[in-house]
Amino acid sequence: MGVYFQLDNLQPAKRIGFMIRMLKLFAFACSALCVTDLTASPAYPLNAEDTIAAVEKSARWHMRNPVRNLGTQRWEIAPYLDAMIELARISGNPEYWSEVVRLGNSAGWQPLKRDYHADDHAVGHAYLDTFSADKSKTWRLAPFKGHMDWIISEAKKHSDPQSQGPGSPRRSFNWCDALFMSPPTFARLYAITGDKKYLEYMDSEFRWSHSLLWSSEDKLFYRDSSYIGKKSPNGKKILWGRGNGWVLGGLSQILKFLPNDISERKFYEDLYIDMAHSVLAAQQNDGLWRANLADPEHIKGGETSASAFFVYALAWGINNSILPKDKFEPAVLKGWIGLLGNVAKSGKVGYVQPVGAAPGSFDKESTHAYGAGAFILAGCEVAKLLGASQKISDSELLRRAQQIYDASGVRAYACKVPRRKDDLAWENAQMAFRIYGPALEKSIENSGIDVWAKSVAYPVIDKWYDDDLCGKRSYHADHGEGLDAFKVADTVGLGGTGIWKDGKLYKSNVYKCAEVYWTTPKSAKFSAFYVYDIDGKTYSERKDFEIGACGKTCNVTSQFFEGRGDLRWMELGNNKKGNFAKNIVAATGLLPQSKEAKISFVEANKTLSAIDVLAGKPFKMSIEFASESKILKVEKLKTSEEIVLLKPDSNGRISYKIGYTWGK
Repeated sequence: MGVYFQLDNLQPAKRIGFMIRMLKLFAFACSALCVTDLTASPAYPLNAEDTIAAVEKSARWHMRNPVRNLGTQRWEIAPYLDAMIELARISGNPEYWSEVVRLGNSAGWQPLKRDYHADDHAVGHAYLDTFSADKSKTWRLAPFKGHMDWIISEAKKHSDPQSQGPGSPRRSFNWCDALFMSPPTFARLYAITGDKKYLEYMDSEFRWSHSLLWSSEDKLFYRDSSYIGKKSPNGKKILWGRGNGWVLGGLSQILKFLPNDISERKFYEDLYIDMAHSVLAAQQNDGLWRANLADPEHIKGGETSASAFFVYALAWGINNSILPKDKFEPAVLKGWIGLLGNVAKSGKVGYVQPVGAAPGSFDKESTHAYGAGAFILAGCEVAKLLGASQKISDSELLRRAQQIYDASGVRAYACKVPRRKDDLAWENAQMAFRIYGPALEKSIENSGIDVWAKSVAYPVIDKWYDDDLCGKRSYHADHGEGLDAFKVADTVGLGGTGIWKDGKLYKSNVYKCAEVYWTTPKSAKFSAFYVYDIDGKTYSERKDFEIGACGKTCNVTSQFFEGRGDLRWMELGNNKKGNFAKNIVAATGLLPQSKEAKISFVEANKTLSAIDVLAGKPFKMSIEFASESKILKVEKLKTSEEIVLLKPDSNGRISYKIGYTWGK
């Protein structure tokens, strides 16, 4: 691996001449030799200020450069969220916790709905830490607590000893990474509530996984049972570095929430210490760890996510008096120096092994949210080791973070709102919309799109929901910012879709599941998934939305499939069978809000529009179809909806933009 060590990652504005010379010498040696003997205790001047500066630089780069199409509830983003909170604590800068508030709000503070899958529990770490810092906002606790309560109750109904795997209510931690994802969330719920049922479930599942995957000879974990007995090309075992990094990092978080006086703690502390010594022995001369801990030559080069989790966990052990400082500190500092060599001048964290179920190759361009998160977590613990400490309480940091979020001004924003019957709402400076979710499946609402007429540029969605749900005031009345006066009921609203067959429009029910993606405030992206049952045949639809912070339109792409699709995994867009519903007739349109509405379709620019009145003010809404759209005809329904019939492309897609202006 060619190390590209960047000096300014380490230094704040005031640089120490001697330090510069030493670090340049170290960088030259690394780049020239690729592997440097760092077995001795690092002699390079390190201090807490430089370390915090390095991780802040990386945090800012990754905040500005989100991973494309990464859902805000996915496991990959969980270490990044954990890291943002830790960085806020050690730096005293609430900006980082504000990022967690923004992304947590987008996700509705809830897990994904793969019921027992540990991956979908990982974001619970940051969500529950945020709740713990301000327990007045109970909606940050309710989704995860409710889901974990349900899992525990279901597990009691299933005693089949063969039951195992991510889709099982028992023995679901059957790969070692899961021990970072889910157990620390249960540990937090135990700490928050004092209810031992969370600890008992966690302990039972963790111990089963340990009995399945633990190599007592190596004192490390196999990735899953398929790796037991498997050999690398060099004839050695395969003990995944990143997987064991997740486990050791997870153990650090579990131990943080287990009191010293409970019997269960000894198992986790002993396991942590055993792993720490094995990890120490596996460290290479450049300070980093390899993708295969048992065979450093299997995949060459120091892998960032494994190395960063090891540095984080070992430093945590020293800082919490579990590991002896004299033995482990040299390795931690050596590892930190090695990690800095995997970070570009911009702050981008490279050499991160891509997502996958096996050790794989990586290079300086390989990055991901979990790699950046692990690096920042490592830096925060190293800073503590070097003398830094938290100066501002969690409650005060979160109060300031909330202020930053509330005052952030014009932005694009999308959020799931489980506390309001699973709404999904989105807005920018000019417009706001919402669609309806599973809690309204038996109501009159379906896949129609609602319009929220806002008259201010700043965000209103959170405020309107907060005020309405607490009974302060209804968003159906205008209190100076606009209101929800648009009538949708069981129609398309503005831009809802359907399938046209035999002279009839078939609409799906409310969305089955949805996912909001990680973006900067400059844009908001999300997907919703719908199912149609038409004359005994099932179709599925993935609807992708994107809106900029400013502008009068929102981009929409609908892709139709034959069959239901695997909605639990939200992979309709990656349909491997290619069973696109390209021979259907798709439809979308709008619902006039008054009898006086003037509706027109301009074929030249493929735009359907209505000049209308909403809440006593002029209101114009439109749907503009992509230039390549194959428009068949325009129909007016008995429900007053005006719809456009389209032929989907060869991949079952139709694309269009929706938008409106309101006179106020």
